[in-house]
Amino acid sequence: GSGRTELMSSYVHLLPMRAVVQMCGMPVKGEDTQRLVDDLRTSLDAEEGEDPVAAYVRVGDRLRQLVKDKRAAPGPDVTSRMVTHGAGLTDEEIVQDLISVIAAAQQPTANWICNTLRLLLTDERFAVNVSGGRLSVGEALNEVLWLDTPTQNFIGRWAVRDT
Repeated sequence: GSGRTELMSSYVHLLPMRAVVQMCGMPVKGEDTQRLVDDLRTSLDAEEGEDPVAAYVRVGDRLRQLVKDKRAAPGPDVTSRMVTHGAGLTDEEIVQDLISVIAAAQQPTANWICNTLRLLLTDERFAVNVSGGRLSVGEALNEVLWLDTPTQNFIGRWAVRDT
């Protein structure tokens, strides 16, 4: 509406984050969902003057409430599947797993979108091939994965004992 935007904070971070929190069972719309998305963005990529630690605490609190809500009324979402799974995960285990799932889904996806937009805006050959239909969206995204992958390194998790 203003004619200007900062692509990372206004679009790239928000799009995959909204999708993943909805898959976890948050409502599509609402102030609570918007606050969670804002706090997730801040905790993952704080701008100057923002407090990522406080945002992370609020994310944990909101996800604890989501787990409590899903224990009371499960639905067709990731959180409900975790709550009702036979593994018998505790609320805190579910919250920590949800934070990992959200971060693992959001960060690489946001970076992939960003890398694609950057290439569209800075590489004339790439932009012409996509806009001219010589390169499908899927092919363009695949090319970006080869040229500028969004996740060069990804920290893994290892079992510290037999499980």
